[in-house]
Amino acid sequence: MQNNKDNTGHRKRLRAKFINSGLDGLLDYEQVELLLTYAVPVKDVKQTGKALIKKFKSISALLDAGSDELKEIKGLGESSVVLIKLIRSLLTKYSEEEMLSVDVLSSPEKVYEFAKLRIGAHKNESLMTIFLNTKNIVISYEIISEGSIDSVAVYPRKIIELALNNNAAGIIIVHNHPSGDTSPSTSDNELTKELKKITESMDIKLLDHIIVSKNSNYSFSKEGKLE
Repeated sequence: MQNNKDNTGHRKRLRAKFINSGLDGLLDYEQVELLLTYAVPVKDVKQTGKALIKKFKSISALLDAGSDELKEIKGLGESSVVLIKLIRSLLTKYSEEEMLSVDVLSSPEKVYEFAKLRIGAHKNESLMTIFLNTKNIVISYEIISEGSIDSVAVYPRKIIELALNNNAAGIIIVHNHPSGDTSPSTSDNELTKELKKITESMDIKLLDHIIVSKNSNYSFSKEGKLE
C-alpha cells in the first residue's frame, strides 16, 4: 500500500509519461488509472485501473459499459463512474459535431463514426434517422425505436412524418446489429427497398441505410444498393 507521499510521486510520474509520450507511453490500465486520479484526489487507484481492464478487456469496452456494471468494481465510486460516462458522452458529442459540420455525402466516414459511437454498442437493436437539408448538411437526428437483441420495429410512416416535420430533403437510416455482424439480413434489404420507394414518392431522398456494430459498419449506398 502506497503512502500519500509515494502516491503523489507516482501520479506525477504517470502524468509526465502521458505528457511526454501520450497514450502510447501508457499501458491500458495506466491510462485508466490516470483518468481515475481526476475523480479520486488522494487514494491509490492502480489496482482499480487493473481491475477495470481485467473485467472489460479493453478501453472501448470499459467506456461502453453501463453504470451498474462499473459499480460492480471494488473501489470505483460514483465520481469515477460519472467521469467515465462523461468521457464516453464527450466522444459521442465530438463525433456529432464533426458530422454536423460537413456535407455528409462527401465525408460519409463522419456519419459512420458517429453512428457507431451513438448506437453501435447498444445491447438491443435501435433505429436512428438522420435528417438532412438540400445541401446534405445534417439538420437533426432521432432514435425512433428500440427493440430486442435481434429485431427492432420500423414504422416508415413515422420516419416520413418526422422528415416532413424537420423539412428534410434527405434522410439516412441507421440501425445496429448487437451480434457484431453488420451484414444486411433479408429484412434489412426489404426495408431498404420499401423506404426507397416511399421516400421517392414523397420527394425525399433516402441517402443511405447504415448498419453498425461497435467496431464496424455496412453502407447500402457504398455497396451500390440504392442505385
